[in-house]
Amino acid sequence: MISGCEKYFDKVEEKFRGMEDKKTNICCTALTASCLSCSVGKSVEEFCLDGNGKNKGVKGCEKICCRALNADCNSCAVGKSVEEYCKDIKN
Repeated sequence: MISGCEKYFDKVEEKFRGMEDKKTNICCTALTASCLSCSVGKSVEEFCLDGNGKNKGVKGCEKICCRALNADCNSCAVGKSVEEYCKDIKN
């Protein structure tokens, strides 16, 4: 403790008591997947896959594909449209 601050310490301690337990996220404000996912408290992957693909066009989400075993996810993983993917499947 710095000499001369003792009389103020109790007031400062009382004001900030418990704040060390709170997590504060300071997020960037760019319209990118990393900034936007931070602002809503999600991982980039969760953000990009959220909302039935509404976030897919956000910068940083272009390469993130769902993992289900269906035409939408599989076509995304190989970089094709669903139609192209389905036509290329070997039965």
